[in-house]
Amino acid sequence: MNQKQKSTSSIRRVDDLGRVVIPKEIREKLCLVEGSSVQVFCDGINVIIRKNDQTQDIIKQIKMCLNAFVDFDVYAFVTSTTKIVASNSYDKTVVAQTLPKSFQEVLFKREQKILHNNLFNPYQKTLTTQCIFPLISKGEICGALVIMTEKFCDNFNFALPVAKILEQMLN
Repeated sequence: MNQKQKSTSSIRRVDDLGRVVIPKEIREKLCLVEGSSVQVFCDGINVIIRKNDQTQDIIKQIKMCLNAFVDFDVYAFVTSTTKIVASNSYDKTVVAQTLPKSFQEVLFKREQKILHNNLFNPYQKTLTTQCIFPLISKGEICGALVIMTEKFCDNFNFALPVAKILEQMLN
């Protein structure tokens, strides 16, 4: 067991239905909420529980979809439930940024949201409008398509087809 594993380990008992409670500090660290999916497998003597992150499996296709926004003069990025996985920006520091709790709370409400006070602005530019399209795969939130503009905007219908394509790729 390495140092990282030791710092998060705790002893839990298996109940009569085979359930094990994941400690709160681990659930919070991984942003596991009620309804989140995990992968459970065995490597011989260890039972491994891993957060299911479907967005990483299709990263090339996601990047191609984000290219659709180049002509719209908007900033676009795709998230998993915890971080940014791809962006149409050339700024490499945008990808892998962790999403703040306030953004995750909006994401898990499962509804498209247009905000004129950005919850999260990874671009460090003056952007006035943000639209969040939750991506749902097999009934679960797995991330979001986020569009940000420098000008006030209240209609993001141009982004709906891309959000639908991303959802289809995740299913």
